[in-house]
Amino acid sequence: MVRIFPAADAAADPLLRRARALLAGNGGSYATAWPEVLYEDDWCLVLSKPAGLPVHGSGAPPGHGSGGISGAPAGARREGFAPAAAGKRRVGAGDAALAPATLDEAAACLCLAAGDPLLVRHVHRLDDDTSGPVLYTKNDLAQQVLDAAMRDKTIGRIYWAAVQGVPRPSSGVINADIGRDRHHPSRRRVSPGGDHAVTRYQVLDAWGKAALVELELETGRTHQIRVHMSHAGHPLIGDALYGGSTQLLQRQALHGRRLEFRHPWSGLAIAVDCPLPTDMAQLLQHLSGSRG
Repeated sequence: MVRIFPAADAAADPLLRRARALLAGNGGSYATAWPEVLYEDDWCLVLSKPAGLPVHGSGAPPGHGSGGISGAPAGARREGFAPAAAGKRRVGAGDAALAPATLDEAAACLCLAAGDPLLVRHVHRLDDDTSGPVLYTKNDLAQQVLDAAMRDKTIGRIYWAAVQGVPRPSSGVINADIGRDRHHPSRRRVSPGGDHAVTRYQVLDAWGKAALVELELETGRTHQIRVHMSHAGHPLIGDALYGGSTQLLQRQALHGRRLEFRHPWSGLAIAVDCPLPTDMAQLLQHLSGSRG
């Protein structure tokens, strides 16, 4: 018979080896300061990714530049709301070497701490400085089913973003192809020869010079929301790469608010909400106080 949940060799797999070392340094348990579990069962897992923590890295060990903020140790992030207490905090407790350097490592730690040495794999990704829910699978069958759902665009991803100015009309669809910017290796741009990209938006609240916008992706291009909103004349607050001001926030004000998918085994509809991180909640409070 085919085993649906085969155990992985924790000594042979690099990700599980790093996760095992992290757990050993934390007394064998998953630290409360590590990424929050939003949903979990035997088949899949949803973790809340904080801004500044990459989903996956280069394979380097924690604390050795495996995808963290440039110039900062892996596992560190910036609390970006300027009017509040700006500074840095660790994703995990204690030294950066004892905190997961990627969300993948956190997912592996969670399974190992529960006595399940499974090769958990992410179904989708978020930009390093975007917060929100990330979906993981715990076996090959779940991975195949949810990968197919991503291709068929049946996994719903809803985001909240604070943008400069107020979009008009207050709701609509941005249908503009996205390609690489040949003048900047990290940037993308709206380009007639690019990949098909569609974003739906709706203004939830407005404050004269800024607005809170809910966005839903129909496609999943790199930097899609950031590129589309900048192209529409409303760059995200804090998004210096695409023309946003960093006066109030030191990272793009973009948060994955909800993830919707069908369970890979039961087919039941699942919706997972992700609370706003502290820096974005403070930003929205500040903007609301400046209304009028």
